[in-house]
Amino acid sequence: AHGATRLPAGALEAHMAAARPHTPTSRVAMVEYIMLRDVNDAAEDADALAALLSPHAHKLMVNLIPYNPTDATPEYRRATEANTSRFMATLRGAGVLTMVRRTMG
Repeated sequence: AHGATRLPAGALEAHMAAARPHTPTSRVAMVEYIMLRDVNDAAEDADALAALLSPHAHKLMVNLIPYNPTDATPEYRRATEANTSRFMATLRGAGVLTMVRRTMG
């Protein structure tokens, strides 16, 4: 067991309330979501994000980012490929355009 903790209740909603498209002329907002094993990659996390974002699916895209571990943050680990694929399938099933960023290292 590592020292990472689950997201606090309401964290996704707070971020969504503060979200704005990345430029004034954007028609689609990019949601960047770093996939952290045992922090935010569970089925219930995917369900919660899908429920939060699906009403706005026509104006956003989700980019799931596999975490790149570093010595500075050993408590965090990359979500498994299976969890990331399941997470993407859940979001897509809710009508949310979702991609997984290709890792470069």
